[in-house]
Amino acid sequence: EDVGTGGPDLVRRIFPTVKLVDPQGVRDVEDTQLAALCEALVNQKQET
Repeated sequence: EDVGTGGPDLVRRIFPTVKLVDPQGVRDVEDTQLAALCEALVNQKQET
């Protein structure tokens, strides 16, 4: 959860910048992937 900026904005499609770091290097997580994850989290929270 991104509490510093109020979290992702699903309406305006604004998402945090996310990078994955592992032994193979650094890579960006694409907005389409973040959108799907954020939408799933919001839906899960609404169900509980």
